[in-house]
Amino acid sequence: MKTSMLSSSHLSSFFVQSKINRNGVRICGGNMRKFRVIMSVEHDRVAELHSRPDFLEKKVVQSVEQLRGSEELNADDRERIASLMELMTRRFMVQTRNGYSIMENTPVFASMELTDRSFSDLEDSEQVDLSGLNFEDLESNLQGLEDVAIKAVSKPRVPGVSPGYSSTVLLQGFHWNSWKNPEGWYKVLEKQAELIAQTGFTHIWMNPPSKSVADEGYLPTQLYNLETPYGSQEDLKECLAAFKKVGVQTLADIVVNHRCADKQDEHGQWTIYSDEIDHSGAKLNWGKWAICGDDPAFGGHGNADTGESYGAAPDLDHTNPELRRAIVDWLNFLKDDIGFDGWRFDFAKGYGPNYITEYVRETVGSQIFCVGELWYDCLYDQSGLQYNQNAHRQLACNWVDASMGHSAAFDFTTKAILQEAVKGQLWRLADSQGKPPGMIGWWPTRAVTFLDNHDTGGSQNHWPFPKVHMMMGYCYILTHPGIPTVFYTDLFDLGYFEQISALIATRKRNLIKAESLITIKVAKADLYIAEVTGLGGKILVKMGTHMEMGENGPTKDMKLVCHGVDYAVWEELFEKE
Repeated sequence: MKTSMLSSSHLSSFFVQSKINRNGVRICGGNMRKFRVIMSVEHDRVAELHSRPDFLEKKVVQSVEQLRGSEELNADDRERIASLMELMTRRFMVQTRNGYSIMENTPVFASMELTDRSFSDLEDSEQVDLSGLNFEDLESNLQGLEDVAIKAVSKPRVPGVSPGYSSTVLLQGFHWNSWKNPEGWYKVLEKQAELIAQTGFTHIWMNPPSKSVADEGYLPTQLYNLETPYGSQEDLKECLAAFKKVGVQTLADIVVNHRCADKQDEHGQWTIYSDEIDHSGAKLNWGKWAICGDDPAFGGHGNADTGESYGAAPDLDHTNPELRRAIVDWLNFLKDDIGFDGWRFDFAKGYGPNYITEYVRETVGSQIFCVGELWYDCLYDQSGLQYNQNAHRQLACNWVDASMGHSAAFDFTTKAILQEAVKGQLWRLADSQGKPPGMIGWWPTRAVTFLDNHDTGGSQNHWPFPKVHMMMGYCYILTHPGIPTVFYTDLFDLGYFEQISALIATRKRNLIKAESLITIKVAKADLYIAEVTGLGGKILVKMGTHMEMGENGPTKDMKLVCHGVDYAVWEELFEKE
């Protein structure tokens, strides 16, 4: 009989993962010498279970089937463990269907991790010790296991559960017309690097770096040519170095869904790519083989597109390993030679998220903050934006799942709901389970919130956040779970710098993170009140025209720290031990 390692499948929205080896659990002839369990609340995914128990049930069945088919253990042990997994999970599922919660303001269950990391984290956190329990105890006393789980997750989160970037505050460091700045945009940002860091930003999203048919950068041609209207390659390196010096990480805007050719083929189509810049790694002098075969405009010879067609430029065939190798080499050039830290993926719905996994894994790694743009239409009816946007936020969750968590996603669901809510419809800010209604309500550590970007606001103004309520919007995203983003124009050009800075400072003082706990106390047309608990304190957020807060107002220990038109924030800092 083997006693090495057994792992169940990594479930798409929740996972039951067991790992058995000589340092952890030993199973011998059906006898468990040690069986430690940690029920670890993953704020990433927990809320989705509350509304999707059937999805979990399907995934648990798949996991158990894989476990039963394993050859790592003998048949009796496999069956006993699989049965225990089913029993434990069903108990939590029944409670979820009944709306039961084992942690304040958090639906029950997120992950059962029986892994070496869980063992060590549990020991370090001193939350609960199950070393005295054996297999028979667990099998015969599920109520006792549930009590232990409740005790465990009612304490602070186990270290290491959150991604390495859950404290991120992102600045979009350009707008649609930044390339027109006569000084050169990289020079402008280089001078502002220290101020941006002092304001509290941890990351800055930069413009597309490569030569492009369009000056804004979103129709790239020769990827290694970094001489653009934003500045020279040397200007870019100096700019990135300035941010690195002050501790701000930089994200390059990566446009690899499509690429514009710079030469015509024998049929007059633009399908021949040049690569005139000397560089190491795979060449990018591609031909029709690099273009998707079902691209209606450019007639490539590659495989079918793995995402939506872009239309304005040839869609690249990411199924081709030669093409992917060249993209990875280019990304590593941007990281190692130029100085970028991470990636923002443009038009990420245009190709399979499994390729995002490769591009991140082979370059910066999954613990570095990367984010994808998934702009899908929200759900509307004759009366306007529908209240229930679950199907919309599910698209982003599915994409992050398929990328194996290697990239976060912009929370377009929250943007859509928030910019309607601030117009006297604040009831929209709580879903049917009393949670935030956007992606931040389901998977906050991978949800990147924002009000506007270079497409939705600014000079393009395709889908703008209402300017009259702009600060109410920033009050929401800068105090709530998720990873907040501030648009450069809003920060520096519209007169909101002081108010935005104060909100960021509040987030920092109270150590609010992407996964911080939130309690929505009131959500009605003219009043929204929520309490958010960070590691350093808790804040009370009030939005709307209604002045009376009643029993939901600030306590005597809370101090007013931010306020403006139709919003206010109080804080109560925890005493330092």
